[in-house]
Amino acid sequence: MDILKPATLTALLSLSWNATAATCSFYPGHQQSTVKFTLPFTISLPRDAPNGTVLYESPPSTLQNVASSFKCTSESSKGVINSVGSTVPDAVTFPIGDTGIAWQWLRTDTDKLLKGFPGSIKQKAGGFGYNGTSHAIRLVKIGNISNSRIAPGILGRDAIGGTEPLAMEIIGAGTSVIPQSCETPDVQVDMGPHDISSFPTMGAYSKSVQFNIKANNCPTGMNKVTYSLKTTPGSPVRDVFNGTISLNQSSKAKGLALQILGENEEPVVFDQDYTAGNYSASGGSFTIPLAGRYIRILQTGSKGGFDPGMVPGTANAELWFIMSYL
Repeated sequence: MDILKPATLTALLSLSWNATAATCSFYPGHQQSTVKFTLPFTISLPRDAPNGTVLYESPPSTLQNVASSFKCTSESSKGVINSVGSTVPDAVTFPIGDTGIAWQWLRTDTDKLLKGFPGSIKQKAGGFGYNGTSHAIRLVKIGNISNSRIAPGILGRDAIGGTEPLAMEIIGAGTSVIPQSCETPDVQVDMGPHDISSFPTMGAYSKSVQFNIKANNCPTGMNKVTYSLKTTPGSPVRDVFNGTISLNQSSKAKGLALQILGENEEPVVFDQDYTAGNYSASGGSFTIPLAGRYIRILQTGSKGGFDPGMVPGTANAELWFIMSYL
């Protein structure tokens, strides 16, 4: 009789460690130093600012009497190691968690941004230090921002050949980055009564009614404000280039549409950006003047004049007004 024996499984593991030899070291009595920056308590930005927008750049900080000198015995890798997010070799932007913000290390004495470790530029052999060098921090938008908080602490270290002689640090209370925009209240326009007989032929229109879009309490620092008009599902477009939209389903009137007019009472073009000419970069409030009028869209009857297809009643429509900030 055969006796069943438990099977023995042997796993062969191949273990290896990769180490980079330190080619740089501090001079006696020297160690890592820190360049420190105090950021504004809050930083505001236009809500629609594109990715890549510089949100803040600090004044330069020039280092003196910094005991962080080092020497390298051979050519060495160097670059910034990000302490608050991922580090991509040779990248110049370093994400701050998932805030939608990145930081940059600017050497203002050379006007160059330090790159992520390991950078393609190598440190030559010899002795080096930071006395007399100037540094600044930049904050850059790289994604969606929603009242993001940047806490004080070390952002990153300048790493060279196994040493990290200089770190960049935010001190104080840190900062909050707050997307801002102008306040734009909804606008209801009373178009007033109109006699159906005042639209005798196709293309006939009523007297225009002026109205303003108000942009209140705009923040400072925005270079330009643009706006566009977009049709809604309830009042679909009839003519994009002639500023004409259909009446909504609650309307009783038939044979009419609403036409939107801009500067010099020229029909607007939907989904086209217009610059708000009276906006000031100092912020505050301003208005965008527009106008509306009814226009007949029904073909004229064979006898001309009033057509049975024209039906009086309520005539309502809606539009979306979209502002962008740069």
